[in-house]
Amino acid sequence: MLEIDYLIESRPSKRTDEIADFLMKVNNDFVPKLSGRIKNLSDSNDFKSYANKLSNKSTRAIAIDKTSNTLIGLLAFYSNDMKSLKSYIPIMAVLEKYRGKGVGNQLPLNPQDSY
Repeated sequence: MLEIDYLIESRPSKRTDEIADFLMKVNNDFVPKLSGRIKNLSDSNDFKSYANKLSNKSTRAIAIDKTSNTLIGLLAFYSNDMKSLKSYIPIMAVLEKYRGKGVGNQLPLNPQDSY
């Protein structure tokens, strides 16, 4: 049975390397590829740079497979407009082998409670 921890992380995060690895794993799952949608995202250093931006400037809802201690789902969002409570979601993804198991549906998302 799948055992998953769901967490909300505010900036900054100590998971920058994990997030970069996750982004590389899901890169080809986007159409167009994630590396084609985000400026200068073409090699592992660029993924690390983008992961660093997400780690330092966004709030993240994440899913961790407790058995392997692996980041399997990520929803990052920016809640900059607290007056109108609008948020921007630059990425939401789940690793392919975990799709169809409700992981994305369980990612906690309540931006106004994240501050």
